[in-house]
Amino acid sequence: SETLPDLLIDALLGSGTRLPLTTAMTEIVATINRLPAPLLAVDLPSGLDADTGHIMGDPVRATRTLCLVGLKQGLLTGQGPSWCGELDVASLGLDLGHWQAPSALRIDYPALAHLLGPRVRSAHKGQQGRVLLIGGNQGMAGAILLAAMACLRTGAGLVKVCQHPGNASASLTQPEIMALGRECLITASSATAGQSGDNSPVVGAPPWESVRVLGPGLGMDEWGKALFDQTLCQRLPLVLDADGLNWLAQQPRHQDNWVLTPHPAEAARLLGCRTAEVEADRFAALRAIQGRYGGVVLLKGAGTLITDGKQIWLCQEGNPGMASGGMGDLLSGIIAALLAQGLGARDATCLGAVIHGEAADLAATEGERGMLASDLLPWIRLLANPDTPDKLRRRWQNS
Repeated sequence: SETLPDLLIDALLGSGTRLPLTTAMTEIVATINRLPAPLLAVDLPSGLDADTGHIMGDPVRATRTLCLVGLKQGLLTGQGPSWCGELDVASLGLDLGHWQAPSALRIDYPALAHLLGPRVRSAHKGQQGRVLLIGGNQGMAGAILLAAMACLRTGAGLVKVCQHPGNASASLTQPEIMALGRECLITASSATAGQSGDNSPVVGAPPWESVRVLGPGLGMDEWGKALFDQTLCQRLPLVLDADGLNWLAQQPRHQDNWVLTPHPAEAARLLGCRTAEVEADRFAALRAIQGRYGGVVLLKGAGTLITDGKQIWLCQEGNPGMASGGMGDLLSGIIAALLAQGLGARDATCLGAVIHGEAADLAATEGERGMLASDLLPWIRLLANPDTPDKLRRRWQNS
């Protein structure tokens, strides 16, 4: 019988390479990928772009990757995490910080939890921020309600949804959410007709809210367009997601008061390119969106990327169980709640990303398949309260 190796080592190409595999190398890679032995990649799996995480053909599927000198950004986002296995770093006695600034900074919940300080004894709901969430067109009530629930569970003081009147009864499932129905329709109809209408606009001045979310379940019809146009008339802090981003792609503008949270397909619409082009270089796509539209941009996906135009942050929390409807709606609500509680756009987006991903990892202890967005809500609340660590620590230890 054939003797199998105890360990395979991939060192086909030089460190930090972006070279594609030759035909001969492709045949070697196909052979070693079929073998059952563990595989250690030196610096990065051959066939994987060190800078982007883009795969070139069929790369080596490593069990573990030993990065030389420092981590390569392409291993941490896009396709990279699927091929590199567990990561280790061999510094080789070199301190890379003396030579160049890092291309991205990794963030996680323990590093950012300090941004959520304890509430003062005299706190009241008016001090915790007011959030208006705009969306929930016909047949899409769930999106805006998930965002609103995440907003409440992250600590916003008051939450109101502006949704289609046909969905008004859906909000009764959560009595803490204040709901607008008919007023939204009047606002949209008046804006479409170019009239002021009999009622004051829901999103007009003076605003009730301190932060807005626009997009979850908004729809791409005239009702959605009217609310998009009216919402962008005022310069309040704004989280723009889902159909809000799709409308922005059709009516591009540059603003500094918003947080944009596209997934790769929405990012492609914003850039006028194919989704595959976004995924081929997520770092370049992130920078391009921020340069074109301004604000803080969060690009969803494996290895979430965030930028304010000056620095890039990378969040590795999260898992494949998040590949289900409603997860992005939760993120919008989390970020909005943090903005409403006084965090700046950069900090709110970075902390929101790690709370979202960490909550998903905790929820996935019962399995990734079948995990629902609503399964994250109890964990979001726990993570929003780092000043109660004992209960949280026990849950982590038992997970």
